[in-house]
Amino acid sequence: MKNILLILIPYVANAFTLFDLQFPGSTSCRLRQNFFANTDMTEDIVIEPKEAVKLFGRLADKYIMLDESAGKCCYSGCTGCEFRLPEGGYRMPDQTASRPKWIVPYENKKFESSGKDHTSKWSLDIFSESSEVTKDEFLCKLQDAKFLTPLGGPFLSASAGKKMEDTTAAEKLFHTLACEKETLTKCQMSKRLNELAGGDEGLTWKTFESVMIQAQ
Repeated sequence: MKNILLILIPYVANAFTLFDLQFPGSTSCRLRQNFFANTDMTEDIVIEPKEAVKLFGRLADKYIMLDESAGKCCYSGCTGCEFRLPEGGYRMPDQTASRPKWIVPYENKKFESSGKDHTSKWSLDIFSESSEVTKDEFLCKLQDAKFLTPLGGPFLSASAGKKMEDTTAAEKLFHTLACEKETLTKCQMSKRLNELAGGDEGLTWKTFESVMIQAQ
């Protein structure tokens, strides 16, 4: 069957071409694209690491809020401390980095005890006008979002990461977040980021890179 399909492809392609010549502006181009998309003739789309960094630097924050209860720890190495980690560190209420390090999964988070409040960069940049965006709107918002050189991945200066001419990585990210739906909501993005974090509080570059590799 596969051999028959390979023999027929050139004839089908020629038929579409003739149809285009006879009926300019027809929908045969779209039909042809769909036809080849369903065969083994398509090439794998490769996402360049630097293009993924451009996305990470637009979505990541320097600050992340973690576990509010951990703020009760005195960090004095007390025996049997409930806030100690198996490897010897501590559970922290929040963390700050010198450069963007985490794509936080929450839209907004607040600690009632301390009054600390944080709104994620992605929610402000992408959903500033609406709680739901189409793919085209998502791409446009990402284009306009400020890029800051993040921690992790190939180094890109602020000027080098400013332009995002290749939208392949951004389109793949949209479909990953929207689960192939036509629109993406703020709530859906938060939920998917939580899922993609795999139990961690946020997506670091290593996790984000794995997500983008799987999206290829």
